[in-house]
Amino acid sequence: MSPAARLNCTSDVAWEKVLPSLFASYPDIQFYDYCKSPQRYGDFLRGWMPKNYFLTFSRSELNGQYARGFVEAGGTSAVVFDTKKGQPLPPRWEGFRVVDGDADDLRFLDPPGTVIGLRAKGRAILDTTGFVVRPAQEMALKAAASS
Repeated sequence: MSPAARLNCTSDVAWEKVLPSLFASYPDIQFYDYCKSPQRYGDFLRGWMPKNYFLTFSRSELNGQYARGFVEAGGTSAVVFDTKKGQPLPPRWEGFRVVDGDADDLRFLDPPGTVIGLRAKGRAILDTTGFVVRPAQEMALKAAASS
């Protein structure tokens, strides 16, 4: 087994800037995080992060326009769906394959160019801001728009 550490759980601290020596001091540890900053995630895709620090872009209602482009560029984007616990996630989002991000937290093992599907939990279940993607509603709106 190889050690791995997720540095942010509910924050989005740019550890590569706050404590850059951490990554060089522990080269055998795979660090990883979710990140909502398009600029920071872009830096990750350009290879400007420590080699042992993996980021998954975290789509929200405020940065959603970037999620698709990052997946197209070979990154991964986490998307929260209204799928209930125990139910399968949609197989695709915006044309990209969805993998079940609730199965484990090892994001650095996800295939490049995939969407990490997460189920809404806690207060997010009642979200109306657009943070939670509602596939059935989106399909109905697209169908109505095309008719």
